[in-house]
Amino acid sequence: MYSLTKLLNWMSNLLPTDKLKHFYWASLASYLLLDLAYKYTNNKITFYVYLAILVLLAAKEIIWDDILKHGTPEVKDFLIGALPVTLNLLTLFYF
Repeated sequence: MYSLTKLLNWMSNLLPTDKLKHFYWASLASYLLLDLAYKYTNNKITFYVYLAILVLLAAKEIIWDDILKHGTPEVKDFLIGALPVTLNLLTLFYF
């Protein structure tokens, strides 16, 4: 039991909480939006939804964090958010 706790603590220290929040919210939004687009439209619209989500992630970093100064704009935040979006799209199309 002790080694499991130690492993979980080690894993939680791999990424800062901020990055995990970006990953979580991007995962949730992309799963809902891409799944709806895939079920009720064609593949072209699903790809446009994917691009729209990526644009929103970039806009959040540029507008909210940089221009409005409500956070620190980081490329890592965008990449961590884009990872689950891309994985969700690949999962829909290829599995």
